[in-house]
Parts: sequence; C-alpha cells; structure tokens
Amino acid sequence: MVTRGTALKVGAVLLLLVGAGVGAYLYQLGSDFQQPTVESVESEFGAVEGDTTEIRTRLVLDNPNDQSIPGAARLGFAVTMNGVPVADGSKGGVGLRPGRNELNVTVPLRNEQIPAWWVTHVNNDERTELVTAPSVSLPGLPVSVDLPNRTRTIETDLLGAVTSEGERTVAVGNTSVMTVSNQRASWGEATAEETPLEVRTDIENVHDYPVRLDGTAYTIEMNGVVVGNGTTDDSFVLQPGESGTFAANPVIDTPRMADWWASHVAANETTRLSVRVYGLVEQDGELERVPITVFEREAELRTDLLGEGGTEVESIDTGADEFAYEQPSLVASASGWGEVGETTTEIETEVVVNNPNDGAVGDLVSLSVAEETHINGVRAASGEGSLDGLAPGNNTLALVSEFRHDAVPEWWARHLNRGEASTVVTTTNATADIGVTRLAAPEPERTRTVSTDLLAGFNSTEPDEIRQSGQTVATITETRATWGEATAETAPIDTAVTIRNERSRFITVRDITYTVRLNDVALADNRTVDETYTISPLSTRTIEPRFLLNNSRMADWWPTHVRNGEESVMTTEVYATVETALGTRRVRLDSFSQNRTVATEFFAES
Repeated sequence: MVTRGTALKVGAVLLLLVGAGVGAYLYQLGSDFQQPTVESVESEFGAVEGDTTEIRTRLVLDNPNDQSIPGAARLGFAVTMNGVPVADGSKGGVGLRPGRNELNVTVPLRNEQIPAWWVTHVNNDERTELVTAPSVSLPGLPVSVDLPNRTRTIETDLLGAVTSEGERTVAVGNTSVMTVSNQRASWGEATAEETPLEVRTDIENVHDYPVRLDGTAYTIEMNGVVVGNGTTDDSFVLQPGESGTFAANPVIDTPRMADWWASHVAANETTRLSVRVYGLVEQDGELERVPITVFEREAELRTDLLGEGGTEVESIDTGADEFAYEQPSLVASASGWGEVGETTTEIETEVVVNNPNDGAVGDLVSLSVAEETHINGVRAASGEGSLDGLAPGNNTLALVSEFRHDAVPEWWARHLNRGEASTVVTTTNATADIGVTRLAAPEPERTRTVSTDLLAGFNSTEPDEIRQSGQTVATITETRATWGEATAETAPIDTAVTIRNERSRFITVRDITYTVRLNDVALADNRTVDETYTISPLSTRTIEPRFLLNNSRMADWWPTHVRNGEESVMTTEVYATVETALGTRRVRLDSFSQNRTVATEFFAES
C-alpha cells in the first residue's frame, strides 16, 4: 500500500526530475540560441455555430535553431473593430521543429459584439479600423517572437448604393398615379437599441385626383434577415399636378445585426440589402396598405475583412420600376361547410382568379383574398387566404372562413322577426400586390335567401276533444301561433287556443306547461305565467298563452344542425290542467305537441 507520505515523496522526486530536464534543455540551447521569426500570418472566417463565428489563423514560423522547442509555444489571436473587442483566444502546448513550422489556431468571434461594432461603424460614416493581433509566446524560455498587429481601414457606402436619381411611375392598373424620383437615404445617430434612417424621394401627382398617404410601412432586410420593420406617421397629400419631397424614417433594430453578421459570413461575406417603404392610408380607423411604393431599392455588399480589407457595394435593379399590369379578377367561387368546432364552424371556399398577365408579370403578383358573410346584416363569418405567383389564366385559391356560433342568436332573432326569412350576403375582396402597387379585384356580392316555417303545424282548425271519464268535456276548435318580437335572448311564441265548453257547468284551464327542443337542445322547459282561464257552460272562449324560448341557446343548436346536414328536428310538448265537475285531469294539447323537420340550404343560390 502506498502511504500519503510515500506519495508526497514520489511527487517531489518527479518535480525535481522535470525541473532538471528543463534546466538541461535550456543549458543545451546555449547562449547562441536564435529567436524564431514569423514568416506570414493568414486568417479567414470558418463555421458559424450558435452565437460564435470561427476565425481560423495560420502562422508560418521559422525556427533557425538546430534544436526543437517541444510544446513550449502558445499561439493567440485577437480582433478589435473600432476598439470593440470581438474575438480573442489562444492555444498552448505547441512545439517548434527546426526550420519552417505551419501553426494553426482557431478563436471564436462573439456575434453578440457585432451590434456594438455596428453602432461605431454607422456613427463613424461607415468607417471601421479593424485590428488583428496575432501572438506567439514561449513561456519559460529566454526568447520572444516579435509579431506586430495589423490594421485595416474598412469603408462601406451602403446608403449610397440605394440612391437613385431615376424616375419611376406608380400606376394602378393602367392608370398612372404618381412618379417618384431622386431617391436617397442618410443615417441618424445609431444606438445600442436602434439605427435610424431617413429616406427621401421626390414625388409628383400625375393623376386626376388627390393622392395621399397617412403613414408608411417599411421593411429592411439583409440576406433575408429582417433587421427593421414597422410603421411611421410620415404622411403627405398631393393635389393633381402638385409635387414635393417626401421623407420617411424607418429604423433598424440594432440587436438584430448579430443575426445579419452570421448570414453575411455564411454567404462568403456577401449581403443582399433591400429597403422598401410602402404607403398607408387610414380607413375606418385603421391604416391599410395602398398601391404606392414610395421607396424601393436593393444593393449587394461584398467584403474581405480578414484579407486586404476591401469592400464593394453595388446597386441592384429590382426590375419593378416600369411594368404594365392588367388587373386580375375573381371569376367564380363555391362554398361548403367544413369542420364543426366548439365555437366556430368552418366555411371552405374555392375561389377562381383570372390573371390576364403573362408569366413574367404574374410571377410577381401575390393575391390576398378576404371573405365575409353577413346574415340579416349580422357579421357571421370571415376568413382570408393568399396565393403567391399567378399563372396566366385561371388560378384556384382555397380559403377558410370561421362561422361564429355566438352570432347565431342575433341573426336568428332577425330571421324570426322577418317572417322566418334570412338574407345571406357573402362579399369577397381580393388585393393583388404587384410590387409597385396593389390592385383591388372585388367580386360582386353573392346573395342567398334562407326560409323556414317552424310554426306551420301549430295553426289548425281540426277539432281536438278533451275527454274525462269517457265523456267529452271540451273541444279545441282552432289553434294559431305567431312569433312575437324576438331578441338575441328570447323568442316569444304568441298562441291563440279556441275552446268550446261542452258541459252545462263551468270548466277551468290552468297550469299550462311547454317544452321546445331543436335536436335535443332545450329552448324552453317552462310554464306560462300563473293564469287561470274559466269557460262558461256551453260557450266558447279563446285563450292566449305566450311561450318564451331561450334564443341564446341557438348558439348551441347551430353546430348540431350543420353536423346533421343542415337538418333539425323540432320537438314540442304542451300540457294543461283541465278542471270540470267530473274532476281534474292533465291533458296533452296535440295541436302544439309534435315533431317537425327543419331543413336549410345556406349555400344554395337563390
């Protein structure tokens, strides 16, 4: 067994041996040991992984000595950009053979530091001092390696590349609306949170009517990374023939520049920049896109940051300046019920859109379709869909609208108040975004009528005898029923029951109860108000009990109606207590107690 004391002694002996070895090595080098020199340093970006970007550096060192230097060297590399430290790391245990040595070290560049550098770059007129600091140290040896830092000046002109003095016509369909020209941009003061821009363009109204913008919506992308998007309050109003200069103020979200940097390195230090500013107008209290693009420019940035530091920025023609478009139109649509949920029922609609443009133009068109359905003026359903790229001729678009169950009580009340008739109006509006403008392609309203006749069976002149102890005590000679004024909460049924007393003594009718169900959804399970009806001997009297239905339960009924193929069974039960000289008896009023089938066809053309 090795004791603790033995182990300490062994460790001490090892330390003495190692120390003796180093001393012997230094002695072997002698006083004529020559300092290694650096022949070259080359760096390049490597993989982008997570929050870091690799910087791979290759150093070529010459060891002029006959002896190797085993595992004594430490390689390091650091990068600052405008004084912002972005990368730093080292690698130890590197040996040097006599003569030429190729050494490699990989250090991480922290992407999180890029936004801080970006702020300095913008505020320094797009100018950066990039300093790379390679290092080689030989700890424990009486020598050093002289390796100076390298400084490069990086200059870009991103906004100069998105400047255009040319003129572009903005048209809606075949009608020219305005021209935009002399587009330019400038930086504001960048901060850690945001980098503001100001874009300016000269505009002229060449239309016969005023042109206005109540605001703008902007998108700034770098390699598909959205570094800025939002809206501004910048606005203008141009009368026919009037011209002026319009300025908008989009903003880059500075922290997003870390994601841009990763994309830039991954694309071999190439970035596609796009700046687009669209027009907004206020409609019904909301800002909506209109067919005016006041600023639309693209550029490509190429850099060689770890090489010679060169940069190149080139403007890109988006090809959207001058196009003649013909307005797409909706030519057909058909709808049907889809999935029935707890609170909504899907309406599945297939829309056919005709695109009169050729393929090159149609590829630029994206179509957004919104559909609304109103029943008796109540907004019951809405939905939207989109289609990117329109082929010449007819294109089919599927969209889904959500039919709200909670809207049923309101439009059903109006259905009853209108004699059990409903008007169903479906409006479909399409907007074609064609780059320089958007075109409306509305479809004419589709109107349908839905009718029911729930109370038809309650109107009867067929005699209905009321018997006790084998004798007829009264006869119901006629029944009538009409709807009272319905609301989203209640739907009253006003009835009239004509009863003939067949006896020579008074009879009394009281305690009328009623139940009404639609597909087992209880709309009523109640009794009339405490009323007693007395009918004189051998005379006729008409009584008018009112039945109150809980109309809010129609929201629960609707999904059962759709699931059953737009069919429902209406079940009613009405009972009354009849008192005569022969006694008291609970009787069923057959004229009001029945089952009826209710069917609708919401999507059938009237």
